[in-house]
Amino acid sequence: MMSVAVSQRTISITEAGSRLSARNDEGFKIMKRRTRKLIGTIIILVFAMAYLPFAMAIAESRIMALPMLVQTLLYIPLGLAWIIPVMPLIRWMERPDRDTHDMQ
Repeated sequence: MMSVAVSQRTISITEAGSRLSARNDEGFKIMKRRTRKLIGTIIILVFAMAYLPFAMAIAESRIMALPMLVQTLLYIPLGLAWIIPVMPLIRWMERPDRDTHDMQ
């Protein structure tokens, strides 16, 4: 039987394969943090490409005619509004990886 040296100990190929394809309690494959970050980054970029033109359109059509103080007070929430829907995604992206040893 072939074996692979992993961190100063030898494990069999089948054991290594089962660790790579570890599954959670529901039987779904576990997503690594690196994969979550890639997916999350793509989603954030797509969301920004949709939200930013919307925010700019609102700013140019409605806010420009208002007094400067009111403009400032409206630009602040308009500029920060994208954070509210993105924060749960960022928390998901930064969640630590589950240790595959815990599931066996």
